[in-house]
Amino acid sequence: METITVTHKASKPRGVKPKVFESDITLEWTDNDISLLREELIMYSLKQISDDRIPDKSESLNWLFDNSIHPFSSLVCFAEYNLDITIFRNFVLKYYC
Repeated sequence: METITVTHKASKPRGVKPKVFESDITLEWTDNDISLLREELIMYSLKQISDDRIPDKSESLNWLFDNSIHPFSSLVCFAEYNLDITIFRNFVLKYYC
């Protein structure tokens, strides 16, 4: 059985303990779910970087220019769709940095 702790920093009054829920729910991700999440990460990051109303783009820029390899790294997400990450990085450097 999995234990899930739910907290919300903004609304948690002092002295209140987080609620603990017990659940037998198992989340199973399909290959399609993972692929869609990777696509959404690409779109979200590029929207963040290109939106002038967002003052701090560091999280999206760090993700895009990070060369680490893990299931949701920019390199893996772009490779999923056969996109050349170098082209996107150069575009971002030229127009948004």
